[in-house]
Amino acid sequence: MSAAEARVAASEFADTLHPPLAVRTLQNLTLVVSELAANALRHAGAVRELRLSAAANTLRVAIDDPSDTPPQGRAPDWNGARGGFGWMMIQRLADSLAVTRRPGGGKTVLVTLAR
Repeated sequence: MSAAEARVAASEFADTLHPPLAVRTLQNLTLVVSELAANALRHAGAVRELRLSAAANTLRVAIDDPSDTPPQGRAPDWNGARGGFGWMMIQRLADSLAVTRRPGGGKTVLVTLAR
């Protein structure tokens, strides 16, 4: 799954929710999903699975990838060549964030956002 496909999945998921998400919440959801997918592709080589769920007051985004290495922040590249902004944005937007290793290898990054 590419970051673009993950964004489409987030948008399609949001379209099923009632009441609809506020514009800012939809933007935050889309950004988090996109960044998690891009990070999994760039640093772990693949997105194994994307899971989205909603409760009355929260949205949950879970992405599985094949790497056991937890995400690590790094200094942003202000010239734009190497990034470094995604993990920091995810941390700022998340109400909660957890990284767990998966049996058999890999990890899940779980982000909870306010609905």
